[in-house]
Amino acid sequence: MTRVIRVSERGTFKRCRQRWDYSSPARQGLAPRGAPTALTFGSLVHAVLEKWLLEPDIDVEITTVQCANEELKQLKARYKEAVGVNPNDDELDAFYQSVELAIQLMVGYKEHWGGPLPEGFELVQPEQTLRVPIYPGPVYEDVVLQGTLDGLLRDTISGQLFILEHKTYGIRPRVDTLENNDQFLAYMWMAQKVFGEPIGGMVYDGMWKREVTKKRTLDDIYFRTVLTRPQYELDMFASRLVGEIQDMLGSLNSQPNIYLNRRWEGCHDCPFDKLCQAESKGEDAEYIRK
Repeated sequence: MTRVIRVSERGTFKRCRQRWDYSSPARQGLAPRGAPTALTFGSLVHAVLEKWLLEPDIDVEITTVQCANEELKQLKARYKEAVGVNPNDDELDAFYQSVELAIQLMVGYKEHWGGPLPEGFELVQPEQTLRVPIYPGPVYEDVVLQGTLDGLLRDTISGQLFILEHKTYGIRPRVDTLENNDQFLAYMWMAQKVFGEPIGGMVYDGMWKREVTKKRTLDDIYFRTVLTRPQYELDMFASRLVGEIQDMLGSLNSQPNIYLNRRWEGCHDCPFDKLCQAESKGEDAEYIRK
């Protein structure tokens, strides 16, 4: 049986092994239920952009509404299964507000950029999941690293492959942070292994989840850049990855050591904090787990 390590869970493991143990599908596989009427704003925008990549002439406003309606049907079904009745309009208010913002931002996106791709790039493939075998020793011959690309592009002049990354964010990222992003480095290394050719870099396409105002222009909301990494850094990633996988999977006769890491800034952003606290203090955690 193939053992899958996701690109994103490596960061979770290095931040807090206990959180990783809760969330990883290879471990306990827990996930917070959240509000049954919540809309993942980023997922809606990603769905619209994927359709736009495949059909450059679509009406993005109509497509956003269509994608939102598809999500609403699924949301109502999940709600009814959990609660027994359909949600009312008050319970769906936050959902509708998120849809209104998504429509505004997608219309502004087309006004600002004109299309879903930067000039000089052509689409090779939209959303694509990659799996790369990892061999940190004979015990781990069935291990793969998995990551999903928002798109694969090709530079129309150089012919080099580039990875497309769509991001919606609540806080605008710093360029130096993007230039050192671990997830992007992992994607470039994986793509290079899978396609057998050098990867030019990442085409970063960001969107700030804010309404356009007199003081907040389209230039503030939308941000595109190309991020590159040297081959030395990609090779260093590969050598370090072996040690990461060994730590995450343990040895032939033992499981990895699991312990929590409460950092100085606290665990306010961890969805398992209540469960972790209850278990750490010897309280009844079963209700929280359920």
